[in-house]
Amino acid sequence: AYEIPRVTGVQTCDLPICGELALYHGKVKKAVTGDKLKQFGSLSRVEEQTKFVLGLPGVEGPQIEVSTSIRNLEKAKEYKETGNDFFRRNMFQDAFKNYTLAIQHCPVNEAAPEDPGNKDYSIMFANRSAAFDKSGLYEACIHDIDRALKFGYPRQLWYKIYKRKGHACIKMRQYIVARAARSEERRVGKECRSRW
Repeated sequence: AYEIPRVTGVQTCDLPICGELALYHGKVKKAVTGDKLKQFGSLSRVEEQTKFVLGLPGVEGPQIEVSTSIRNLEKAKEYKETGNDFFRRNMFQDAFKNYTLAIQHCPVNEAAPEDPGNKDYSIMFANRSAAFDKSGLYEACIHDIDRALKFGYPRQLWYKIYKRKGHACIKMRQYIVARAARSEERRVGKECRSRW
């Protein structure tokens, strides 16, 4: 288990502090000096340290606002189409960046991956896997293919991503997995030709 280290003095951080947090940090720094700094340093638990800082006179806690969700199907589809445009122009890094934004914005039911409402989400993963494949990022490609399948990628298109998975596995010298993927590609391809 991870343990928070005991604070024995002022700790520094490499991260920039800005905005309201910078103002709050300045107030706390001014208030915790001398004996109060020693008292703070003697506290071993984060809960005690937090109570101590929030109890300082003249130091109000930072205001925290809950942000709204960025999940928006229209915006996700815009990013996907932009990704598709970049892909068609062989600009694969720009494509996978836009597919990533599409995935981040796309509504998804994580609790029920088989939910038909996850179809767009799964397609965005499949599209990003193609951009990763073309960029030589084979491990990321395979990960996205597995996510696409998990979230209901349309069965009649499975042959495409199994072929891609086989290609990525070959590039990674995972020949047994590649063979299984290519077998699945052929099986699904036959099934699709007979059904659809």
